[in-house]
Amino acid sequence: MKNLLKSTVSMVMAVVMSVTLSTAAETVGNRTPLSIKQNIEDALLSNSFDMADSFVRDYYMAIYNKGDYDFLSSIKSSNLLDYLSTKIEWLSSISADKENINISTELLEQEITQSSINLCLDVQVSFNYVGSTTKSGLERCVQIVLSNDYNPQILDVFINDNVDDYFRGDADLMSATYDCSYWSDDTLSLAIVSDISNISEAEYTNTDMSKVSFCETSALDKSDIELVASASSAITTTQRNRIVNYALANCDVDSPASGNSTLVSKYYDFSQIAGNYDCTNFTSHCLLAGGAKFNETKNTGWYYKSMSDRTPAWSSVKSFHDFISNNSGSGPQAKIKSFTIYCPMSQMSCELGDIVQIDKGIDGVYDHNVVVTDFYKYNNYSYIAMVSGRSGSSSGLSHWKDNNEVYDEVYPISTNRARVIHLTTLG
Repeated sequence: MKNLLKSTVSMVMAVVMSVTLSTAAETVGNRTPLSIKQNIEDALLSNSFDMADSFVRDYYMAIYNKGDYDFLSSIKSSNLLDYLSTKIEWLSSISADKENINISTELLEQEITQSSINLCLDVQVSFNYVGSTTKSGLERCVQIVLSNDYNPQILDVFINDNVDDYFRGDADLMSATYDCSYWSDDTLSLAIVSDISNISEAEYTNTDMSKVSFCETSALDKSDIELVASASSAITTTQRNRIVNYALANCDVDSPASGNSTLVSKYYDFSQIAGNYDCTNFTSHCLLAGGAKFNETKNTGWYYKSMSDRTPAWSSVKSFHDFISNNSGSGPQAKIKSFTIYCPMSQMSCELGDIVQIDKGIDGVYDHNVVVTDFYKYNNYSYIAMVSGRSGSSSGLSHWKDNNEVYDEVYPISTNRARVIHLTTLG
């Protein structure tokens, strides 16, 4: 019924457009009045967005629910059709079973040319792994080019995921000069389709398929974490490198150096206090090493002068999060983001020097901090953060330090969830 209605509306609009343009040409010397032209463009965009939105939803449902590929009939190029069919089949074969799937789209950008309508969509997908009550998800930037008519065909699609990133790099389909010629080369198309098959048969045989499916989040909690949202940063590469260098040099020593001896003359190990750990204190010193300034607001700020003159945010995981994510004054500020794993670098939600907070055991309480000190390249297009941190040599824990560890080797995603404190300024 929906398709019939859309088809009927399209035919009516086409007739109206023809009559209107003909009448307008007689009255204004073959020039289309701006109001009529705008109405035509709005109708074209609305129709194209509906088609793009439907395509994206069908695409993910075909992967997750092992659905049919009927929606690919809107693809004009046989080479693109072969590529998408092969890609969906492969991703479906390695994707863990999911349920409670919810898909939302938002139009980010649009471009109308004489021959095409170019759309850029933000696509957010949330789901549960079968048997789990914990919410996970992903976000993608999807570029779709459609023919410029009332019964459009899809000319090209670029989805910013592992596979498209690997085979096509940073494709820009939104340019008014883009001519959709990428899939016109039969040899190229056959090679790519063959490569996908070779990857699935060779490179990923006997590997953990969860690591090569989608760029996923570690137990996404949508009430607390934005889905891979972008956040601007005023922190320089030099500052981030200083955070990293301090973390690497001090995470596994009994008596770390102060991150800034002018502000804190001597490092005090909080693990020396019975029942306490040193991870947030260590993180605070890492930020000092990067150039962070104190916020000396009593009780709610972030500073340490002595054991009797300090704020909770200096050494408490929760207080540190609450301060840095809400701070609008002096001192470090950050954006809280989901923690993405096994992604192209373009989809990583953290940078060097950012902080990962971990909810051990997924009991609802974030109780550990580590610093991102490197990235591990799992394969040609998937990365995961490497982290450094310390709970303190007096903590009583057998594993009291992380020295540039691959994140999920020490904090498996099945039993730990994480969020990113993405630094935006050090004050």
